[in-house]
Amino acid sequence: MCTSTNCYLISLSVADLGFLILLSTKWLETEVSDYLTFDIYYRYAQIFIDTFLMASIWITVMLAIERYIAICHSLRANVICTVRRAVIINAAVFFISFACRIPNFFEYSIKTGWSEYECIDKKYIDWTRLGRNTNYKIVYAWVFDCILCATVPFLALVYLNMRLILEIRKSTHYLMDTLGNDSNLSNVLGREQRRVTLMLISIVIVFFICQAPYVSISAYQSIKRYSMAGLTFHAINTGRDITIFLLAFKSALNFILYCWFSEKFWDTFKKELCRKVCIFFKRNRDMFSSRTNSDTHHNSTHNKSLRKSSAPAVKEVSVQMRDVHS
Repeated sequence: MCTSTNCYLISLSVADLGFLILLSTKWLETEVSDYLTFDIYYRYAQIFIDTFLMASIWITVMLAIERYIAICHSLRANVICTVRRAVIINAAVFFISFACRIPNFFEYSIKTGWSEYECIDKKYIDWTRLGRNTNYKIVYAWVFDCILCATVPFLALVYLNMRLILEIRKSTHYLMDTLGNDSNLSNVLGREQRRVTLMLISIVIVFFICQAPYVSISAYQSIKRYSMAGLTFHAINTGRDITIFLLAFKSALNFILYCWFSEKFWDTFKKELCRKVCIFFKRNRDMFSSRTNSDTHHNSTHNKSLRKSSAPAVKEVSVQMRDVHS
């Protein structure tokens, strides 16, 4: 199970899980705190959400690159696609994703002001000069949101997956021509080709449908932040909520997609999950059995001690009764 592909899959799961957890806590914060506290948490949680999102995007691209090397350059795959290299690349992806979002921390400042409603000093978040700089917002949105998080990954996925599909078709035709007209072999190869092709196409479609709307709205909102009318602002926020739902759906769908198309990954997941579940229930059952046996043993010992302690008293009473009758 310790392969470079599984290292990428684990990192992808970590990125998607971090995205989903922060996304859920961001909405939960509105129920457990006041508006000002929520606004502070909302701004800074969004930075880490974007970090995990960018990491998820580029780890997906790294998976496509590894599949491309494994299929199109199979003789060099064992040298290039190593576990150590995969770990280094994953760490670099997370580090670069966070580094790209560091300027966002300097867009806000936490200030203290008098709350006339509560008659106390309250902390609130405000834009800094950098956050109010329209040119900075436009350049940052185009470079990081549009180019690095949408355009380049999408074009890379389309190119790599098209090359993979063509290479799989070429190798399938070569094997069928080499091994003869075996109908069973043809069916197996055709089924395997369709399965892999469907997986590759699904990755591109899911990425485009779920990722592109969020990036487009985020970029538009950053660029037009100070020039949107009230109705437009409300419509953009509604659209942003819909795209966030699509992102959450994509994060959950990534794991299902790889389990569906990767039999080894799915079999290993079932084995590990069943083993841990069985160990959990076995441990609880053993604890319950030992507790029950301990209680039974304690009750039995207690009853024996009661019988032993009551035996002399009964004997003494019987002797006294005989004396009375005599």
